[in-house]
Amino acid sequence: MLSSGTKNLLQLLGGWILTLALVALTIVNFDEIRSTLGLKLGPADFGVTADERMPEARPRAVEERVERPREDDRDAPRPPPQARRRASHGSSVELQRSPDGHFHADAYVNGQSIPVLIDTGATLVALSYDDAIAAGIAVSDGDFIHWSNTANGKARFASVMLDDVRIGDVVVRNVRAAVSEPGRLTKTLLGMSFLGQTRMQMQGASLVLER
Repeated sequence: MLSSGTKNLLQLLGGWILTLALVALTIVNFDEIRSTLGLKLGPADFGVTADERMPEARPRAVEERVERPREDDRDAPRPPPQARRRASHGSSVELQRSPDGHFHADAYVNGQSIPVLIDTGATLVALSYDDAIAAGIAVSDGDFIHWSNTANGKARFASVMLDDVRIGDVVVRNVRAAVSEPGRLTKTLLGMSFLGQTRMQMQGASLVLER
């Protein structure tokens, strides 16, 4: 036989279990209960009509996301890819080392093609007398008033200013140079008055000049 206290405790627990079951059932069927009682709210209950509802998102066509060229740009001439590259990255020329271990190039001095030897040890562009005459540089005996030390001893030279010197696409303007006496220099040397105004980079057996 159960005591009266135990009976009361079981009745209390049964009441709580029944209450929790009703609450759970109400939560699960909340929408149906609201609909049955007429309590379910729609857009109209908030003063929003069907025409004022948020439109459904639609995917944008690819054509809408791509910037179309203006009519006046379609017929405009476009520079070739090589020209754009030079405009973006500047001009450069790559020289290959010769079998003699030196770098040789065909340079344009005042527009005249002249074979030159790259010489980072020379302070100036040193023109042979014959190359200077070919480039249209007029010098007389009275212009050889400067002296330089060479492997063959001291030599006189004339100081001149070149309009421009170009190798490939690399151009330097207003280049200081020296014209050697007749017979003292057999080949023009491209010295630092030109090279110093470029960026020089060795890449294996190649010398790259950039400007």
